Amino acid sequence: MNKPERFLLLPTLFVAAAWLVASALVASEAVVGATLRVPQDYPTIQAAINAARDGDLVLVSPGVYHENLTLSGKTITLASLFHTTSDETYIGQTILDGRGQTVVGVGASVGPETRIVGFTIQNGEDGIAASGKLHVLNNHITGNVDGVDFSSSGGFVRDNVFENNRDDGVDVDGATGVVVENNLIRDNDDDGVEVRLHEYSGPTLHIVIRGNTISGNGEDGLQLIDYPDLSPRVFRIERNLITNGDFRQPLITGWVTETRNTPNDIPGAITIVDLPGGRQAINFYRPGANWGEVAITQEVNKDVRDFKSLRLQMDVRIVFQDLFNCGQQGSECPVMVKIKYIDAEGSTLEWVKGYFYRFTDNPGIVAPLVCVSCPPPTSHHERIAPNQWQTVDSGNLLEIFQAAGAPAVTIKSITLNGSGHSFDSEVTEVQLLASE
Repeated sequence: MNKPERFLLLPTLFVAAAWLVASALVASEAVVGATLRVPQDYPTIQAAINAARDGDLVLVSPGVYHENLTLSGKTITLASLFHTTSDETYIGQTILDGRGQTVVGVGASVGPETRIVGFTIQNGEDGIAASGKLHVLNNHITGNVDGVDFSSSGGFVRDNVFENNRDDGVDVDGATGVVVENNLIRDNDDDGVEVRLHEYSGPTLHIVIRGNTISGNGEDGLQLIDYPDLSPRVFRIERNLITNGDFRQPLITGWVTETRNTPNDIPGAITIVDLPGGRQAINFYRPGANWGEVAITQEVNKDVRDFKSLRLQMDVRIVFQDLFNCGQQGSECPVMVKIKYIDAEGSTLEWVKGYFYRFTDNPGIVAPLVCVSCPPPTSHHERIAPNQWQTVDSGNLLEIFQAAGAPAVTIKSITLNGSGHSFDSEVTEVQLLASE
């Protein structure tokens, strides 16, 4: 296919990403319905799709399926056994083979919570041709022309591997707003991600590309192809400076652990725990009576002077804490973040922020909402709902450091910890997102 003149070329782009198979939180929950099994209940995947109703799960057992599938007119989840077991081996064992034609076509009439989860998708004109909005999660998409081809649609593309496709890994055309994050996009013949700025008028389209590893593609890692007309599109392109922030690998990959506590008291524990949907998290747990702390630290050592924005984003859940707020000094939160950096004067500083749920504003209880024993820059602690996952965002740290009179030159390290007497908290999807 002849392509118009390319006005903006971005070279092969490495975006360090926490790997890879954790399905991120989404804004709304899918409807829970029946499970239609292939081949136990239906001889073909398409037969199960045709029989499915809104909210149903079409669950496909391992095998090679030479089908050209169509999703339309309903909201369903099409998934391998990875979806129910979190066992990554099912991704490689459950193969959708298009035999030269589009493997999965997604019509404009599907609901936006439509999901394709946990397959190898191969040998197609398009691996997935999307005219409707959907979630593409935890797939290995290889040997197609385009891996995923969006045409005036959109959705979420997370935690996939796109490799050895004959044109682009991800192709974004028309009036498409999409989030492409935490994917491995490598060794495709043309571009890793290609976005065409086609003529469009209407509500602003948001295109987010963040936390991916993009390397070894034949032409460009990320390419934006301009057209003569103006169009209301907003881009956010960010790289993640954290390794193993989804804790899919052992803690020794990227992190160093530390445990401290009052002598003769119960020490805390740091473990990786499994979550529904194939995610994993770090758990900070301590049933003590006096002060104790557990922590994990990662060295970053990144010069940030060329960045315009640096944001910390992560998912947090606090199951239990016994202290109000963050204790008497504001230094005992069940989840705390400490980012150590070097400023323009060569001084080493540390930014601190905590998260808690057990709140009091009783003037008779000393429990400040900021760490009073920590030197600046610090941010006020944030109250979140108990025992619920919540995505938290620091805002632009570079602006916070600048406002404190200590602009950052180099980010040295990040520490996550649980602190207090008795606490039970979890963290996952830790991202330090930088944009130039």
